[in-house]
Amino acid sequence: MDDHQFRRLLDHLGLSWTGYRKVRKGVKKRVSRHMQALNCSNMAGYLHEIDKSKEALDECERLMTVSISRFFRDKKLWDLLSDEMLPGLIEQHPEKILVWSAGCACGEEVYSLKILWDALVSSDARLPELDITATDMNPTTLERARNGIYPASSLKEVPEELRARYFHPEEGGKDFRIKESLKKGLHWRAHNLLAGTLESQFQIIFMRNNLLTYYHDEKKRAALKNVLCCLGAGGFLIIGSHERLPFEVSELHDYGSLSYIFQKTGIRGFFDVFSVRLRSDKMGNGNVLFTGSPGCGKSTLIEKIVRKGRKPRTGFFTREIKEKGHRVGFSIETLEGKQGVLAHIDIDSPFKVGKYGVNIEDIDRIAVPSMIPDHEDQMVIIDEIGKMECYSTLFKETLVRVLESKNPVLGSIALKGGRFIENIKKRKDVHLIRITEKRSRYIC
Repeated sequence: MDDHQFRRLLDHLGLSWTGYRKVRKGVKKRVSRHMQALNCSNMAGYLHEIDKSKEALDECERLMTVSISRFFRDKKLWDLLSDEMLPGLIEQHPEKILVWSAGCACGEEVYSLKILWDALVSSDARLPELDITATDMNPTTLERARNGIYPASSLKEVPEELRARYFHPEEGGKDFRIKESLKKGLHWRAHNLLAGTLESQFQIIFMRNNLLTYYHDEKKRAALKNVLCCLGAGGFLIIGSHERLPFEVSELHDYGSLSYIFQKTGIRGFFDVFSVRLRSDKMGNGNVLFTGSPGCGKSTLIEKIVRKGRKPRTGFFTREIKEKGHRVGFSIETLEGKQGVLAHIDIDSPFKVGKYGVNIEDIDRIAVPSMIPDHEDQMVIIDEIGKMECYSTLFKETLVRVLESKNPVLGSIALKGGRFIENIKKRKDVHLIRITEKRSRYIC
């Protein structure tokens, strides 16, 4: 079978040449054997055969699956799961955490998570139940996953201590068998991501290095919609490190510093995950700032998060001041109830934004003290970090200090601003979320 014939098969099945290009040699051999078994001498005959026979099509699709994996593939991901994501989910879901490994191949990813979880169990006996559903369309690889026997090459990223604890060498020493206790709480199922959804709402869905690599965009879209229906609010979608979503999904936002982790959030899920995540000393993005065009709903979103959240907080909001239906200025209102004037058309000040004179005195006297937390567990609300507030040197100094502190910051920041505002948005400890009116309505 030459590449032209193989590409014809890929197009017929809705699969991507880009995804298969580097792995096509082994796939072509498997398909060629299938063609011989069906007495098909050319690709036209083979395509006719799989079109008329569901059994032949199912076998062809099974032969097209690619299972390239190993334990703890992508160390940064597993570090983030251990240090930040799992502790947050444990606090939110004290009874049970549901995980779906979609396209689990031979099970290395599933057992890697079980090893990670077992380490947490050893340190805390009050953990919730971990329930993992692992699916793949290839029954052969599912059977290998159930058996849990792997070559040494699959374990090359497993530390020696974990290898000794969780793997037993088979006779001859070339293969290793997973510890039997790790198989508890696992549900292996044959499932095609294009065929429909599962019945659960999962807190984590792994969909790495399969569908988004090997399918055409049309099929990617259909399968991704099925997957997202099964992802609960506050849950995480994890794709391959070199993969990209085929379209923008309004209910997902980037999570952390890794571009292939996404979070689906309703308002409670957003606040709770955010609150718990920010307690970690190892987090890479300890503060969340919303940005977007004026009127997109940044302040409304923050207010709803504050109302529905349980974490202690301090800080301030800015409001419009209106007279006879016309805006004449902006006020400062702290969460403790103190009020002041941020800017007004009647204020004579050397600092102006448009027609509004900026009141540096009230920024320093009211807004800035509210940004200083009483204890490390207190969240700081800052609405907003804009041109008016940044005329105050004290405000800017205090902002930097609180961003560098252990206290989580939730706030809004101007979409456009000077160098100081742009530098704040580029900070490694700031997770910047662009808000549109549509997205704000969804999260709320």
